[in-house]
Amino acid sequence: MRLIFVFLSLVLLSKNGFSQSVSKGYEALNEFDFFKAKRIFEKKAKRHPVASHYGLALIRFDKLNHFHSYDSAFVQVMLADSFFGKISARERIDLLDFGISDTALAGLQNRIYYAAFEEAKNKNTPEAYSHYATFFRFSEFEEEARFKEVDRAFQLADSAGTSAALSAFINKYPGSFRDEQARQLLDDALFREFTADQSIKSYEAFISGYPESSHRGEADDALYALNVKSFSTDELYSFVKKYPKNRNSEEAWDMIYADFTADQRVESFEAFKQKFPEYPYQERLRRDVKLASIPLYPAVNGDLWGYVDSTGKNVLTWQFEEAWNFTENLAMVRLNDKIGYINKAGIKVVKPAYDDGEPFKNQLAVVEKDGLYGLIDPRGQVVLPIEYEMVSGPVNGFYQVSKDDLYGFADRFGKLRIQPQYENTDDFSEGLAAVTSNGLVGFIDTNGSVKVPFKYDVALQFQDGAARVMRNELVGVIDTTGKEVIFAENDRVGAFSEGLCKVTRDGRCAFFDRKGKEVISFKSWCSAPVLGVDGFSEGLARIEKSGKKGYIDRSGKLVIPARYEESGYFSSGRATFRSRRKWGYIDKKGKTVIEARFDEAAPFSGRLARVKKDGFYGLISTEGEMKLPASYDDIIQDGEFYLLKKDDKMQILSSELKPLTELVWDDIRRTDDPHVFRLSIGIKLALFHTTLQKVFWEESGLEKE
Repeated sequence: MRLIFVFLSLVLLSKNGFSQSVSKGYEALNEFDFFKAKRIFEKKAKRHPVASHYGLALIRFDKLNHFHSYDSAFVQVMLADSFFGKISARERIDLLDFGISDTALAGLQNRIYYAAFEEAKNKNTPEAYSHYATFFRFSEFEEEARFKEVDRAFQLADSAGTSAALSAFINKYPGSFRDEQARQLLDDALFREFTADQSIKSYEAFISGYPESSHRGEADDALYALNVKSFSTDELYSFVKKYPKNRNSEEAWDMIYADFTADQRVESFEAFKQKFPEYPYQERLRRDVKLASIPLYPAVNGDLWGYVDSTGKNVLTWQFEEAWNFTENLAMVRLNDKIGYINKAGIKVVKPAYDDGEPFKNQLAVVEKDGLYGLIDPRGQVVLPIEYEMVSGPVNGFYQVSKDDLYGFADRFGKLRIQPQYENTDDFSEGLAAVTSNGLVGFIDTNGSVKVPFKYDVALQFQDGAARVMRNELVGVIDTTGKEVIFAENDRVGAFSEGLCKVTRDGRCAFFDRKGKEVISFKSWCSAPVLGVDGFSEGLARIEKSGKKGYIDRSGKLVIPARYEESGYFSSGRATFRSRRKWGYIDKKGKTVIEARFDEAAPFSGRLARVKKDGFYGLISTEGEMKLPASYDDIIQDGEFYLLKKDDKMQILSSELKPLTELVWDDIRRTDDPHVFRLSIGIKLALFHTTLQKVFWEESGLEKE
């Protein structure tokens, strides 16, 4: 800074027009006597304004004196410059003795600009930058100062982080380059301040006050979570009525709609319409009602699949590499070796993008991509991330999932409820699931809370409040609280049948009820389990004495003596028995109603039973009448129908044993649709409708022998 005054030591003080006092002012200035110099310059300012104001500017510019002020220095140099423009050429020549020229004035002015700006930067406050930009408005740093003013003011408002500070910034600097960012931060601050207590009331107030906020969606989601906890229809319905404009209202309606119309019956849609007249998606409802009444079935033509109706008409053209039945009005299809889902209009609701998948169940479908599994909804949105090694279900409202060889559960909405943490899991039954931890089995509830401690080696599912468990190779029964109603001290415990289970201990057997009461005491008439039933059926249970089979009633009384080589359980009032390697049937009094003349005899299913004689199968009535001669290679009961096989050909019979197809088919099997069988001859297919009781579609080129 002192260099500014070096020239003064070289100046020969002139007498030409300037008083000795002005020269003395510069002498004082050169000797750093700022008080004397200031007094002289102020006194001579009127007579010699350029030299005086320039001298005052130099004093004010120097930081090492009490008079330092860049503002004042700037005022003084501007005054000097102003007067300099009004003096004569001769006077300007005289001023050169003091180093004063238009170049010197401009140079000092620029040095003041620079120094003042550095001072503002050192202070680094909006006020300092604002003052500089206002006071030194023609400086080359003016624009930068205004930029820094706004930027620093923004930094301070951002650091404060309050809506008040951010609002003040926006009001003071409207339209600034930080305006958009400040408004977003203000939006964030308002959301944070309004919803600090995370209550329903605070989220409602925020939405009411700031409906256009970028946090509106978060507030909507929070209200959804706070109001809908169990996802019951009542909760969901209350939510959509209270918050019809919430962004989750469509999802809530979808869940109500899906739950109410899960069976996809026209009657269910009509009932839904009556119960929820304010349902906002009436066009969808009308469409689904119409589509629900039109069953479509996958069919193949050459290498491509399409869909036909019950008349055999091709409704969706041959275009898919593979096709499955419609479930919940969506069907899984394969295109370009990828799985997707279409609706009955043929629209690809979920574009083919997956390596594999399963049909929709309860509005969700399991999909697989790159060897990992997840869940999607009917709109194709991933609701459970595709990152699991296994997803199976749903069973009783829950999916089993696995990750890193550990197992957990997701609920029926695809939300991960219990993190994968167990070595093994079983499906939920009656609100509890058997899970394995550190090699031992216990039970958890649907919230993941342990309800039965981990102390068993094996545990089966709960049925009617009871579950069989094994510890140290001994078996017992627990209730849903974990209490052992039958202590784990038995060799075997059979499944409950007609309210009782058979308990085997040390070669003796008894029957217990679900509360653990010993209804029939231990006796030495144990028999090995019979296929299908291990205990009571139709009021009687099989026992064994001296290698012979008989039956007791629920009081433990022997009502059919132990005289049979082998026997089965009762169904339709009949039980099989074996005598001299032949099978027949007895009634519940032990009377032989069908003589032992068959090589094999199955339990009755309804009024008919399958029997085998001389290497062939037939059907017999409960009275022993052969309803279908024993002339078939096999007879398979499938629901109300019988599938007959003879000489490698098959046909379908009704429950009344009326032939519904010819005996010409190479294979007959159920499809995913309970009303349809798939028939084949060679590689050609046909479809049989069980309600219409006819083949309603055949692949072109199919020839019957």
